[in-house]
Amino acid sequence: PPAAGRTLVLPWEDAAQAELRVAGRGLDRRSPDWIAGAVANYVLGGSTITSRLGANLREARGWTYGVHSAFSAGVDRGGWSAHTAVDVAVAGAALDELLPETERLAREPVPD
Repeated sequence: PPAAGRTLVLPWEDAAQAELRVAGRGLDRRSPDWIAGAVANYVLGGSTITSRLGANLREARGWTYGVHSAFSAGVDRGGWSAHTAVDVAVAGAALDELLPETERLAREPVPD
């Protein structure tokens, strides 16, 4: 998409929290890769406690109470997103952790 790789920052004076949203194209619900994609997404961010994002941002760093990722299925190809809320002071660092976790999932096979 034309906005791929773009970071949009909407400043809010005196904000205590930063809302982070990462989004992209998802899978067509009829795709033969849908089940594998759903499992991979669950590993990445399907559970705040046990997912890779949760283990990193919540459990290891203590930056968020919750982090989640999901596909949105529709009649046509839907989207994918990951989202969390963190203290403004760690927003950049949290994004710097979130993005490599998504890339890691694409690079490294998920162990049995």
